Amino acid sequence: MDVREFKWLSRGMKIIFEVIGIIVMIQGVLFLVSLFVGEGLPSIFLSVRDYSLQNVIGSLTPVYTNDFVGFITSSVEKFLLAYTFYHVSQFFLYLEKDVTPFSVKVYQKLRKIGCLLILADIGIPLIYSLILPFTTMKPVMIDLVMVSSLTFVGVIILFMAEVIRYGMKLQEFSDDAV
Repeated sequence: MDVREFKWLSRGMKIIFEVIGIIVMIQGVLFLVSLFVGEGLPSIFLSVRDYSLQNVIGSLTPVYTNDFVGFITSSVEKFLLAYTFYHVSQFFLYLEKDVTPFSVKVYQKLRKIGCLLILADIGIPLIYSLILPFTTMKPVMIDLVMVSSLTFVGVIILFMAEVIRYGMKLQEFSDDAV
């Protein structure tokens, strides 16, 4: 792959992640709107994910509910993912604009993306499980072991960021040696 093809691919990936981010942002807005409109939206918008362990034991598919806390946490999750997709598109913009991969900007962007993915996968269900007992007055079990592929992708991206940081140190060492 030559430089021109790489720039074209980076530009395409930037556009794809911008579009995905916009779609996810619209979903978050629809969840918030459904809090106020309620019956006015189609039923597909009235079902949000229930993160509590008691609803997913013995099932690999997420259970959906229409409670207030579910709408709020689903909205926060969508906005967090849209923000993550924005940073992914900015990462590809850096690559398109000839920012060397072994730079502080790329390292920081990858670390932020990895942390946001882990936060979206672990933090949102944890917040849901902590808030739900206060609104429903029922005990809710919290499961910190159940993580999805987002956490693993986040960890891999964090590892890639450390590889970039190591490459920066090697580049610095090489520049000093010459």
